[in-house]
Amino acid sequence: MKTIIYNMSRGLLLVAIVIAFAQCSNDAPDEFPSDKYPDPGPDISVVPTDNPEDVIPKADWIVVNAGEFEMGNTGKDSKIPADALPVHPVRISKSFAIMRYEVTIEQYQKFVNANKNVVSMPAEPFWGWKNWRGESRMEHPVVNVTWKEAKAFAEWMGGRLPTEAEWEYCARATEDNKYSGSGTIKNVAIFYDDKNAIIDTVTVFTQAGSEVVRGGRMPRQVGSIKEKKKKADNKWGIFDMSGNVMEWCNDWHGAEYYDQCAKGIAANASTEQSSDGVIAIDPQGPDQGKFKIIRGGGWNSTSDNCSVYVRLRLAQGTRSDEIGFRIVKDL
Repeated sequence: MKTIIYNMSRGLLLVAIVIAFAQCSNDAPDEFPSDKYPDPGPDISVVPTDNPEDVIPKADWIVVNAGEFEMGNTGKDSKIPADALPVHPVRISKSFAIMRYEVTIEQYQKFVNANKNVVSMPAEPFWGWKNWRGESRMEHPVVNVTWKEAKAFAEWMGGRLPTEAEWEYCARATEDNKYSGSGTIKNVAIFYDDKNAIIDTVTVFTQAGSEVVRGGRMPRQVGSIKEKKKKADNKWGIFDMSGNVMEWCNDWHGAEYYDQCAKGIAANASTEQSSDGVIAIDPQGPDQGKFKIIRGGGWNSTSDNCSVYVRLRLAQGTRSDEIGFRIVKDL
């Protein structure tokens, strides 16, 4: 028996995502989970690995030099929520390294194997860790990972999650583009294209043996538009900062935080006065909050939400097949 289902991934997911993202809201979409404040679980303590290059090779790290940039909705896009304003100067005072790609299923599995009594593999997403032919999808981004689990992976690698300012600095890469690497989203991103919504076929089999073919959206192997077809990176050689999967950042969300940075009164940011106004130095977000920042949009996001400046937020206990992460290392 063969059933063909033309969906956008899941029924409730489709309705909530289309509503939330069509309106370009930065509120937590209701289906992300049904509980807006899922249990974040206990803090996770891990010992850094002695062999980080066995997980993330040297070639997959990009060194980003210190510098300054204009943070916020520089495109003056009226659809972007108000918390992406005002545009304000930010200085990243120290060089650091960032992953060229998002963390993959294979990399996360190595983390789990080394810490079996501490963490476990997340739920397999609907598209599976293998395709219907049995071919591996281990080079796809890992998803269904909470903020605390992403943080623990970063610490195991001797790194950390990027601050929101670091993330945007890397996504912009000194380019004047709405999306990371291009002004045209199709050149750089896996995203929800409402003019061509069915862009892949995902075949799965039920326990009863029925074949189900889902015409819908899903992420791709990191750094590719389709499997084995390389996608454009940004000027610094970083991939998938627009689209594929959304990415956890370290910061708590603060609706007024940009305004506080511009006024020189933001928590966790030193300041310097210049002829152009106050420069916020290494802002790290508010001291506390209800939601963590996620950035970059993903495979089920509209184009606006894949921009380099849009801000989204979710509770740190959230698991979603639309959210992954990448990590940074201090130098």
